[in-house]
Amino acid sequence: MSAASKLRQAAVLVAVAGFGIVGYGLSVLYAAYAGTGFELGVDALGGVRRADLAASNP
Repeated sequence: MSAASKLRQAAVLVAVAGFGIVGYGLSVLYAAYAGTGFELGVDALGGVRRADLAASNP
C-alpha cells in the first residue's frame, strides 16, 4: 500500500466519523426539542412534569 492510498483511506475514515458525529448531534437535538420530558428518558423531576412547570411559570 502506498502512502497516498493510506492517506486517502484515513481521510475517508475521518470524514465518515465526522458525518456520524453530526448525525448523532442532530438526533440528540431533535429528541431534546421534540421529546416530552425534561431530559432524555426523564418524564418528571421531583413529581413535577413539564406541563406543571409551564402552567406555574408562563
